This record gives sequence, structure tokens and C-alpha cells, in this order.
Amino acid sequence: MLQVTLSPLQTLQGAFTLIFVIISFILGIIIILRYFKYKQIELILVGLTWIFLVSPYWPDAITFILIMTTGKELDPLLYITMGIVFVPPAHFTWMYAIMNFLYRKKKKIVVTLFTIEAIIYEIILFTLLMKNPDLIAIRVSAFSSNWSLFVDLYLFFSIGMFIITGFLFVRASLRSNNKEIQLKGKILLLAFIIFTIGVTLEVAIDYANEITDVIIVSFILAAAFLFYVGFTLPNYIKNIFIKNNNAQ
Repeated sequence: MLQVTLSPLQTLQGAFTLIFVIISFILGIIIILRYFKYKQIELILVGLTWIFLVSPYWPDAITFILIMTTGKELDPLLYITMGIVFVPPAHFTWMYAIMNFLYRKKKKIVVTLFTIEAIIYEIILFTLLMKNPDLIAIRVSAFSSNWSLFVDLYLFFSIGMFIITGFLFVRASLRSNNKEIQLKGKILLLAFIIFTIGVTLEVAIDYANEITDVIIVSFILAAAFLFYVGFTLPNYIKNIFIKNNNAQ
């Protein structure tokens, strides 16, 4: 494998992506650890969901580390596989959390359907990968791949599912009489809007460059922080907004 060198913009892109992945892991783990304080299984599920959702960026972060340390890229097949294989588990963890929050009576059937959907997708994915990886994606640069229509459609389905259920959760939060829950709903509403913009740009732009990639990651990183705040509501945030509202 030939030695790979990065342009200044590619170095910025790779470094920014690595930072994004590290921060996302930290935020996901923090949300998960909140379970031990509040004993809510939903916090574990939401934390795992976020970690899985940013999995398409893992290959870029690993590629950046490899290029900077060894001058070699991540194996193309591993790059493509890692970039898509963890998205279906996010469907399970997210829907399990949402059904626990909103529709407990329908949880069993909905979670079962999404589990079956995820398994079927994984089977098709690995079948196509073994047959010809180009049927899934074509690597075009160190930090970019052109996904096939099959993957693009699944990603749009994932985005739609995540956004629709997210806004249902936000609506329920905003209708609550509890001021803390209302505040969580407002923060999460902003998080979902920013996340929607970021992931839509990510999927819709087939030929993104280093600058657009940094912009997209910036949107998703901002959403990650807002998701963390919205689901955990740290005391310093709660004190600022609720006390100010009471003062008014």
C-alpha cells in the first residue's frame, strides 16, 4: 500500500473528525453513566444510540490516526463495513428508548419489527459486501466514499425514523407541566433541528469536500452537545434557565 499524504485541508478535516468522534464517545458514555444516578434504562439506550449514530465517522477518525502515524490508510473493505454496520443497532436502541418513554403498551411489537428490520438489513449488507464491496460504496478519497443507492435509502430511512420519533418525544415534553421536562424538550427540539440539517447534508451531498465536511461535522457536534444537555439537564443549565424564568 502506497504512503498517503494529506493536504492542509484534509489534515484539518481528519483532525476535526477525530475530535468529533472522541467527544461523541465521551458524551455517549456520560449519558450512559447517568443511569447509575437515575436508574433509567433509557439513558443507557440513548447513550448507545448516539455512539452508534456517529459510527459512520469512526473510519475517518481511524484513517486519520493511521495516516499520521504510519502513512497508510484503513483497509477499504474495513472502512466501508465500519461506516455502515453499526447504524441498524441504533434503530433498536433508539426505538426501545422512545417506546419506553412514550408508548410502553406498543413497545414489544414495535421493537420486534425494528429488530427484524435491522437483522434483514445486516444480512443483505454482508451478502453484498462479500459479493462486491462496490455494491455498498466506492472509496473516493481518504475521508470520503460514495454510498450506493441501497445505503443512501437506508440512511434516509434512518434519518426519517430518528427525526419523527424525536419530534414526538419533544412534543410530549413540551406538553408537560413540569418545567424541567419542558426545558429538556426545548433543548432537544433545537438538537433535533441541528442534527437534521447536519445529517441531511451528509447524505445529500455526494461530492463533499474538506470544507463542507468540517461544516457538517460542526452541525452534528453541536447537536451532540445539545442531546447530552437535553437528556441529562446538568444543574448549571437548569439553574440558569429555570431560575431566570422564575425571576421573570
